[in-house]
Amino acid sequence: MPLFGQPPSITIAYPETACLNAVQKIQVAISGTYNPDNKFAVQVRKGENQPVISEIPAKLADGKIEVVYSDSSLSIPPHVQVRVVTTSPKTESNWYNVIIHTKGIVNLAAADSDTINPGEELVLKFTTFSSSTAIVTLNDSSTFTTSSWVGGFFNTYHRKGVNVTTPFYIAHAENTCGPMQVSGEVRAMINPTALRVLSVTPEATCEGSEIRVSFSTSGPALPPGARYRLRIAVYDGDQVNVKSVEVPARLEGNVLVANFPASFNLGWRGQYKLRIVTDNPSLLSPDMDFRFVAYPRAGALINTPGKTIEIGEKAVLGVAFSGIAPYSATLQDGTVIASRQMNAEIELRPEKTTSYTVKSVTTGCGADELPPGRVMVVTVKPGIAMDPAGGEREFCAGSVARIKMLSNVDFNQNTTFTVNAIIDNKTAYSFPATKSGDYLGFHIPVLAPDVDYSLSYDNIVAFYISTANPSYQSAPVGYQYTIRSKPDMVVLPHSVLTYNAPAAAFLWYGLRGGGPFEIEDSAGNIYKTEGAAAAWPPEFYVNKSRDFKLKSISNACSKNEVLPEVHIRFDTAGAAPGIYMQPMDKLICRQDSVEITFMKTGTFGPDNVFNIEGYADCCTFQTLATVRKDGTYKVRIPTGEPHVAYFKFRISSTSPQLTTYPFEIQMQGPPSGLEISPSGTAGSPVEYVQGQRVYLPLSSREGGFSSVVYSAPGWKPLRGRPSTVSIFLTRSPISAGTCRVLWPSFLHLPS
Repeated sequence: MPLFGQPPSITIAYPETACLNAVQKIQVAISGTYNPDNKFAVQVRKGENQPVISEIPAKLADGKIEVVYSDSSLSIPPHVQVRVVTTSPKTESNWYNVIIHTKGIVNLAAADSDTINPGEELVLKFTTFSSSTAIVTLNDSSTFTTSSWVGGFFNTYHRKGVNVTTPFYIAHAENTCGPMQVSGEVRAMINPTALRVLSVTPEATCEGSEIRVSFSTSGPALPPGARYRLRIAVYDGDQVNVKSVEVPARLEGNVLVANFPASFNLGWRGQYKLRIVTDNPSLLSPDMDFRFVAYPRAGALINTPGKTIEIGEKAVLGVAFSGIAPYSATLQDGTVIASRQMNAEIELRPEKTTSYTVKSVTTGCGADELPPGRVMVVTVKPGIAMDPAGGEREFCAGSVARIKMLSNVDFNQNTTFTVNAIIDNKTAYSFPATKSGDYLGFHIPVLAPDVDYSLSYDNIVAFYISTANPSYQSAPVGYQYTIRSKPDMVVLPHSVLTYNAPAAAFLWYGLRGGGPFEIEDSAGNIYKTEGAAAAWPPEFYVNKSRDFKLKSISNACSKNEVLPEVHIRFDTAGAAPGIYMQPMDKLICRQDSVEITFMKTGTFGPDNVFNIEGYADCCTFQTLATVRKDGTYKVRIPTGEPHVAYFKFRISSTSPQLTTYPFEIQMQGPPSGLEISPSGTAGSPVEYVQGQRVYLPLSSREGGFSSVVYSAPGWKPLRGRPSTVSIFLTRSPISAGTCRVLWPSFLHLPS
């Protein structure tokens, strides 16, 4: 039953195919009744939220709206949106996406060249304007399909077997909208002798450099008088707007030789193809199936601006290379800039104003003397500077030191020189100096023993030099010069000297006099510090009171055997119950038993026992021994897998119940299960090229190595205890390297 009073409505259900200048039928659903004077129209817009660009009169016939689009601009967008509108009453349908197709155009041409070898295919290019798939039929009844999601004209390429020289043209083409406009024809030129490019060497070349082209022929032989050219073309992947250049080639044996032309004006590397062209007879090889690369001619261009610097400062000079890596440029003063990158920089430190130019360049394209090019002028202000790169940098108090000085000013007999040391941003010491050539010599006095440590030579942070008559002062140079004094040690305040339970000592010495240091303990063990280390902790275990004293400390200048004695106080009176296991060696050789020492503090119950526990697999401790008092006990190693390397031990008590932290040790046996990589034999050694870095990873099932020795000269023994040792050789001896302690691997290392 109709609902009286409800206005009519219209909805687009399905639009049929739309073609320009042809009737489109749009299936609609109408509810209600429109007035007799109602008119239908179709509105068009380009997309969501866009304004209406066209309103076209339409009519309703057999439940479908019929409309004709005559404005060709409506076919340009990939799609438009349409809706139906009415006038009496005014209503609107939903918007619906529609593609308005055209009858289209298709043109036939050869993709590149119309010349092919016998039995080969000709590449056809169809240039099509169609928003729907086009079916193209040639005059020999062969058919091709062209389509694209891209609007406007598009190209498609198709291969066609050809054995005739009669022309091909489009007999008929149609798309969704019917017959298309067609044009163009192709006539195949078939070489009497098949000609094909086999290879181009080198695969990467340079402008002006020689290229060699191998080729093959089939059929009648080419006469001795045949002339050859190479048609070289930039490869851009779509065969459109290809730039090509022809160069003459000469025949050497079965290879054509030519020079890559400079007429491409290369600014960067490019990919190229080539074809062989012959005269007498006239032949043209087909497009080759591979590409080669060409680079600009070898060149180097300074790309940094001039700069003004103080004497002793550095200026960065940058060079942009062209050609094939590796690159090397020689400046006018003989300085060489080498790089594998196209942009390289070098730091220069001229002592006077200098104009830098590139004199010559060498790349993978060859070597070339360059004409005058860009100039970088480095202007050096008058002055003096210290030169840490020359002369001495480490001095001993009480000796005469020499430092190198840079200058570009004139001195006279009244000029005086001074070397100054800075502490806490102030000049702390000034040493009179004497100039000899480019060097300043000066005496460094030994400081008095009672000099405040804040004024020690250890605290010098920088040096500078100064002159009078004329007056100049250099920029300070920090941390590159060192004055060492007689070494000494002091106990640092944060050290712990009293212990109420066994523990690793927390004793720190302050090191004076300038490192690195060698420290010798009372047992003759030597400890070495690195660099200018200012503090050092001896490692020992405190379980009783003792006087601790080191035997000596030395540095590069002197040795001191008068060192302070430190009293370590150990007092467990009043301590709570505790168990303390003495540290063990963390790495030991495989054996059946180990000694474990532990100490207790405080009072334990009369029925207390101590359990010495351990495990050789994850997480489950087993009791190895039960004792009633602390001390040293020998216990058997817990059983485990044959190659278990790690074991943990701990001590527990029963009254009260306490447990120490587990202590882990690693056991190692004699080297076994050894492997080396790569693996070679005397008859089939692993091959290396000259200068190649050689890595030989070694591994052992029993753990790390303490040293490795090779029989070949040039291999240095390794020290340390890594789980896997890797070594390398930068020079290459002639003899093979064979490891003495493991499966041999033979290496051929040419000199």
